[in-house]
Amino acid sequence: FCVLSISSYTQVDHESYRQQVEEAVSKREKADVFLQMTEEFVEDDPEQALQLATELVRLVEGQKSKQAQAHFLLGQAQYYLDQNEAAVQSFQKALIFAQKNNKNDLSLQANILSFWGSTYLFMGQYSEAITRGKEGLKIAQRAKNKDIEASILSDLSFANLQLGDYQESLEQRLIAYEIHKARKDTSQLNTDLNELGIIYLEWNKIDEAINYVRESSKYVETEYDSLALFTNLSNFYLKKFKSGGKESDIDTAEHYLNAGLKVVGDRKDVLLSIPLFLNYSDLEIGRNGYSLAQEYLNDADTVINNLEEKTYIVRSLSLRAKLELSLKNYYKSLELVDEILKTENIPFDIKSVNLRRKSEILSSLGRFKESNGVLEEYIAEREKYITEQSTRELEKFRTIYDTDLKEERILRLEQEKKDEQKRRQVGVSVLLALLILSVGFMLFLRYTFQQRRQIKALEFERELNQRDSQIESLQERVANFVEQPVSKNRVPDELPDLVEINASLLTQITDREYEVLQSIEKGLSNKEIAEAHFISVNTVKYHLRNIYTKLDVSNRIQVIQKLKEFG
Repeated sequence: FCVLSISSYTQVDHESYRQQVEEAVSKREKADVFLQMTEEFVEDDPEQALQLATELVRLVEGQKSKQAQAHFLLGQAQYYLDQNEAAVQSFQKALIFAQKNNKNDLSLQANILSFWGSTYLFMGQYSEAITRGKEGLKIAQRAKNKDIEASILSDLSFANLQLGDYQESLEQRLIAYEIHKARKDTSQLNTDLNELGIIYLEWNKIDEAINYVRESSKYVETEYDSLALFTNLSNFYLKKFKSGGKESDIDTAEHYLNAGLKVVGDRKDVLLSIPLFLNYSDLEIGRNGYSLAQEYLNDADTVINNLEEKTYIVRSLSLRAKLELSLKNYYKSLELVDEILKTENIPFDIKSVNLRRKSEILSSLGRFKESNGVLEEYIAEREKYITEQSTRELEKFRTIYDTDLKEERILRLEQEKKDEQKRRQVGVSVLLALLILSVGFMLFLRYTFQQRRQIKALEFERELNQRDSQIESLQERVANFVEQPVSKNRVPDELPDLVEINASLLTQITDREYEVLQSIEKGLSNKEIAEAHFISVNTVKYHLRNIYTKLDVSNRIQVIQKLKEFG
C-alpha cells in the first residue's frame, strides 16, 4: 500500500548563480555559492546536485565549519539517486565532521542521522535504521527541532512495522501525528493517518485501519492524495472481505476502485492505472470472477511491459499465480511462484506471500515434506531482518510461525484422518456394491439355469410325445395292415438332436472406456480426451488398448467402423 505524494519543483535562477560564481574571488566565497546552489538543487535535480556537491567537498577542504554540511549534501544527492552504499559513507563522514567541528549545531547532527536511518530503510536494514533513528531522535529532542523529530519518528515507525512490532510502530506514528497536528501540516497529517491505517491493517485490526484512512480524507489536497485514499480504502475493504467479511465489503472495494480509476482517467496518467488494474484483478479473484480477473491482469500487463518496471511485473506474476491456484491449476501456479522467487531484490511482502503460497501448493500436491521446507525457508528469510537488538521481535516471530507450523501439522493430520475415513467408507461402499452385484449375478444365473432346464424339459417332453404319436401311428398302420408284404422293416425316425446354444460371450465395456469411445467418435485427440475427463494421456492410451482388444480392432478407424456396425 503506497501513499502517493508529489513535491513541487523549485525554479532555480541559473543566471544569478553563474554570475555569483564568476564574481567570487576567494575559494571560501566560491564554496558559499556552491553550498547554496547544492541546497537548491539537491531535491529537484539530484544529478546536478551530485556534481555540485562533489566540487563543494573539494572546495571546503581546510574550512572545518563547512565540511560536515558539504558531505551531508553529497550524501543527500546520493540518497535521492538511490546510491545507498555511497550515501551511507557520506553521512558517516558528515557526522564525524559535525561532532568534531559543529558540536553546537545539534539540528545538523540530528538531520544527518535522520537521512542515514532513512537510507538503511531503503536498503532493508531495519535494525540499523532503528539504531541511527534513536540516536538522531535524542539529539533532535535536545535541539527541540520538531520537524526532524517527527521525520525520525515516522522512519522508526516504518522500521518497527517491518519487524512486526506493531505496538512500538503505532506509538511512534501517533507521536509524529500529534507533532504534525500541532504544526497544522496537512500534507503530513494525511500521510500519518494513512500510515496508521496500514499499521492497523498489518495488525489485523481492519475496522480501525479503515477509520484512520477515512479520517485522512479531511486532509486531501491533490488528486494524488485522492488516488491514495481510494486505493487504500479499496485494499482495506478487499482484505476485510478476505478475512470473513460481508459480500457488501467487496462491493465497497469496487466502488473505491471505480473512484480511483476516474481520477486516473481525469489525469490521463497511464502509470497510475497499474495498481488499480491489479487491485481490480485481486477483487475479481476474491469474488470468483476469474475471467474478469484475467482481463484486468492483461490490461495491467499491457502498461507494465512498456515500462519494464520490475516491482509491477512481480506483483502481476504474483496475482497470476494466485489466479491459477484458485483455478486449482497447481503446477502452473507453482511455475509462476518459482519464477517470482528467482527474481532478485523483490519486495519482501511479495516474497513472503509467494513462499507461503508455494507451501500451500506443495501441500495440495501431497508433497508435505517440501511444504514444511518452504515454511522454514520463509522463517530464515524473515530472520535476516532481525538482529540481536531485536530479540523481542525474534521471539515473537518464532512463536507465531512455530504455532503456524504446529497448526498446519495438526490440520494436515486431521485432513489425513478424514481422507483415510473417506477411503475406508469408499472401500466399504465398493465392497457392498460388489456383494450386491455378486448376489444379483448369482440370482440371475440361477434364474437362467432354471429357465434352460425348463426349456430342455419341455423339449424332451415334446420329443417323447412325438415318439408316442409315431408309435401309435405305427400300431394303427399294423392294425389296418392289408395283406401286403412289407418291403422292409420300418424304423422310427430318430429323435432330433438338441440345438446347441452357442451364446457368444459379449465383451464388457467399462464406463470410462465408454466415455473414451464417445470422445473417439467426436474425433478428439488423446490429449483432448485427457483434458476433458481429467485423466492423464497414459491412462487414455491404456483405455484405448483395452477397447482395441475387446472390439478386435487395431486402430481408431476400425473402432469407428465397429461403432457404425453396432448402430
